[in-house]
Amino acid sequence: MDLANALGNVLGLRVQFSDVPFDRLRLGLQAHEYDVVMSGMTDTPQRRDGVDEQARKVNDGVDFLDYFATGTSIVVAGGNPQRIAGLDDLCGRTVAVQRGTTQAGMLERQAGACEKAGRKLTVTETETDEQALALVAQGRAAADLDDAPVAAYAVKNGRAGGKFQLAGEQWQVAPYGIAFSKEDTALRDAVTEALDRLIHSGEYDGILAKWGLSDGAVQSAVVNGGF
Repeated sequence: MDLANALGNVLGLRVQFSDVPFDRLRLGLQAHEYDVVMSGMTDTPQRRDGVDEQARKVNDGVDFLDYFATGTSIVVAGGNPQRIAGLDDLCGRTVAVQRGTTQAGMLERQAGACEKAGRKLTVTETETDEQALALVAQGRAAADLDDAPVAAYAVKNGRAGGKFQLAGEQWQVAPYGIAFSKEDTALRDAVTEALDRLIHSGEYDGILAKWGLSDGAVQSAVVNGGF
C-alpha cells in the first residue's frame, strides 16, 4: 500500500483500495471494477497470455509491471513439530493455501508427485491467507505455502492466533507484477514511468527498507518480464 500511494503521488492521483479475494482479482480487473491489481500477484506467462497449465486459452490475459522479486516459503507452527524442511516433506500431510495463488498451483503439482510416492498430499484451499494460517495454528494443517514476504511477516508478528516459523529456504524467485487490462496501455505506461521515478529518486528503496524487504528490490520498471 505504501508503494501504491507513492505511485499515486507521482501521478497526482488519490489511490483508492478495494479488498478483493485473490481468485477474483483478474475477473474484477477485466470487468473494469478497478483500474489495477497490486496484490502480490506473480508475473507468469500463463497469467499474461490467459492460458491454463495445459496452454489452453481461458481468458484475455493481463499486462504486468514488475516491481519486486520474491519466492515462496513454507510456514509451519512454531517449533516445526512435524519437522518439515521442503516440499517432499508435505507428502502424507494436509497443507493449507490461499485459493488462486501461485502456491496453489505448486501444491497441485506436488500432490501428483506425492501420489506417485504413495503418500497422499491433501490440499485445503482457503479464501484468504489468514484462514490458511489459522488452520496451521489450530493443528488442522501441517503447513501453509505463501509468498516469502508475507510468510516472514507472519513469523515476525504472529497472525491468525498462532506462532509460526519458516521451514527451509524460499525457492522459485519471480517478479511480482502490477496487473493491468491488456487494453489499458496508457495507464500501464504512466505507472511504469512513475515507478522508474521512484526507483531513481531512492523513495522506492526507502519503502522496501521500512518493511525489511530490500533484498527484493528491482533496478528498473519492466513490463511483462516474468518467466
